[in-house]
Amino acid sequence: MYKKIIEGKKAVFFDLDGTILKDSPRYATQAVQKILDEIVKASYIDAKDYDFPGLPIEYRWETILKINALKDEKSVKELTDLTNEEIFKIISDPQVESVTKGFWDFIYEIKEERRLKTALTTNTPKATAMQILEKIGADKVFDFMIFGDEVKRTKPNPEMYKKTLKALKLKSKEAVVFEDSLAGVKAAAAAKIDIVVIWDEVISKHEFPGNVLEFFPDFTDLPGKLDEDYFAYMQRRAEETKKTNPKI
Repeated sequence: MYKKIIEGKKAVFFDLDGTILKDSPRYATQAVQKILDEIVKASYIDAKDYDFPGLPIEYRWETILKINALKDEKSVKELTDLTNEEIFKIISDPQVESVTKGFWDFIYEIKEERRLKTALTTNTPKATAMQILEKIGADKVFDFMIFGDEVKRTKPNPEMYKKTLKALKLKSKEAVVFEDSLAGVKAAAAAKIDIVVIWDEVISKHEFPGNVLEFFPDFTDLPGKLDEDYFAYMQRRAEETKKTNPKI
């Protein structure tokens, strides 16, 4: 069943926020709210109402300022920079488990054991993303990285994915993308790349476009199982069920 995820593939692409960092969208909302409360002095605005998963922080602030007619505040760039600083502070807290479960085991298997290329494809600006990657020890993991400020049009536009394919000299069918947001999946689908969704169960599965191979809450079910076809998967699940429910 999981065999189809990497069968015929030469590379695996990863989004950052919400995919490698499962809770970073929530951290972003916390950061925006803190800035609204302490700097903009607009605690009456609920940052949750301006949650646009997969889209750049700039878009969130542009929307907040426009809808609430906040004309005398800091610029979008200043607010975005402050937000990124707050997000980094949250992730830097040693009590915070930043990386999505199973990610390290999974990327070790695909890089070191299967020798597949890897790429980071994120709307996050390079300076912010590199700070985060260095913090979690992933700054030297990827064969190629592309950031939101290195493309003219961020996700959901497919430009980022098309550039990644070109840089790694790959055809779309030779890659698979791990994404979490609708915007990211739309971008990968437009580039005709197969997709695995790290799913938060908020958006209905049928809303995700393109060739979505699987939905997972994290990466824990993947390491060691990438050679499983459907029958091997069903046999394993039957054995697991028998162990947990011996009366069945």
